[in-house]
Formats: sequence, structure tokens, C-alpha cells
Amino acid sequence: RTEKERRERKERKGKKGTKGKESEKEMADSYQIVRLKKGKTNFEIMAAPGSVQKFRKNEVSIKDVLVMDLIFTNQSKGDKASDDQLERAFETADVKEVAKTICMKGDLQLTAAERQAKVDKKKSEIVGRIHKFYVDPKTNLPHPVARIEAAMEDCKFRVDPEASTDKQVQDLVHKMVSVIPLKKSEMEARLVLSHAHMAAAQGSVVGRYLNVKQEKYDATGCSMRVTLLPGDYDAVVKQLGKITNGDYTFEILGSELTGISRVEGAFKQDDQKKKKKSTHNAPRGGRGGSKGKRGK
Repeated sequence: RTEKERRERKERKGKKGTKGKESEKEMADSYQIVRLKKGKTNFEIMAAPGSVQKFRKNEVSIKDVLVMDLIFTNQSKGDKASDDQLERAFETADVKEVAKTICMKGDLQLTAAERQAKVDKKKSEIVGRIHKFYVDPKTNLPHPVARIEAAMEDCKFRVDPEASTDKQVQDLVHKMVSVIPLKKSEMEARLVLSHAHMAAAQGSVVGRYLNVKQEKYDATGCSMRVTLLPGDYDAVVKQLGKITNGDYTFEILGSELTGISRVEGAFKQDDQKKKKKSTHNAPRGGRGGSKGKRGK
């Protein structure tokens, strides 16, 4: 054979293999396996996707569940259960009666879409946990979710939908520190509120997101030293802006940040309306953060 013939034959074989895989995937997505073990033998049925949960809620009949009126001992190999096996395990050889028992008590195999949904949910939990409990040690602020997800891809981390979220967070952080800087910690901050906003802050911010370590009252209001989880930072700033209309001071302690433009932008419209300027704290002795408009 010429080189051209060999190449064409290889291409045809590749296309055939691809079609075969696609066909297998389409077939696998057209049913779900429900498996029940009795003694040392597995008994399986082929169920229509989504029908098992409906059957368990008594919303459909067993005939709506079964793709084939067969009981298998190994569906992937095409091994069917004999009447004797069914009689010994279920005390009946009636396929529909046996299928009802398997459907109610068996383990349901997920479809590809359902498996992917579980993986996506677990990934979201892992990323959310890192965003909430870990910070960039240079700024003492959490990394954006998109940055964490990108680092996760760089690490080629494989999410296990069945494994513990905490364990996977630990494993991922161990790999991720070579990609982005991470530190598990609480953030320390200083919050200053006027007396007029103290009542509104209690419960909605203080106590909900912020733990007060020290507080000092004077004639104008209260200065508090607080701790918060990194992932709650945005919620704190948003809520403070909502209840005080920018009349507060909130600065992250120990941060190298010289100012947080996002917070300034959030109050830019109010500032223009009231013709007042929002100020930012310049870092003093290693401090940095954001400062809302001070009350009179």
C-alpha cells in the first residue's frame, strides 16, 4: 500500500472509532442502571432517565420506568438473570414485581448530565470555601473567585463529587500555593460608626459578619476592632454602604493595599449628588483600607 492509502485507512478507522464512542455515549444517556445486590449477586434494570425518582414518589408506574422488560446480573455484559436466580432472591420470577423492588431499594446510576451537575456543585463548594477562608497574604483580601478557578485549572485538580469538601480544599490549597499566594486566616479591621447607625449595624453587620474584639465609644460614635472571614469582605462593605449611605470608616489592618477603588466607585453616585468627596486612608505604619464619608 502507498503512504496515501495507509493514511486514508487510518482516518477512516479513526472516524469509525469516534462514531462508536458517540453511539455508546448516546446509548448510555438514554437509560440509567439501577442495581440491587442480593447475597453475592447483583440484579440490574435499565430505567428511563429521571423515572426512578418519580416512581419512588408514586408519580409513574413501573412500565414507565423500564426501558427493557429484563432483569440483568450484569447489564454491560448482557448477562440476564435466570428465573431460578429471581425466585431465590425475590421469591418471584415476575419481571415487573422484581423491577419494583430493585427500583425502590436499589442504587441509581447517574446520567452523564447528573454526574456533571454533581461535579459542578462540588467544585463550587470547594472554590467558595477557599474564597471564604483564605486570603492573599500581600493584601489580606480574598482572591476573586475567577482567579481561584483559573488556578484550579492550572493545577489540573480533579474534583471528586463524592469526596469530602474539606479534604479536597486541603489537597487543592497544597497544590495551589505554587500558582497563587494563599494564607488561611481571619482579617482584622477597624470599623467606625456614628451613634445614629449603631442600631442598624447590630445584627445586619456586627454579629453577622463581624466579631468585635475591642470597642471604644466617644461623643461621636464607636470605634471597633473586629475580625471577619475573607470571603465576607464584599458583603460587609455592601451592607455598610446600604445602612449608612457611606457614613462610616472601615479599614483592613495589616494590609499593603493603599486604597480600594471598588468601594470608592460604589459611593461615587452618592458623592456627586451630595457634592462631597469620598476619602481613602493612606497607609500608616503598614495599614491600608477604605474609608467611607465621615459624619459630621
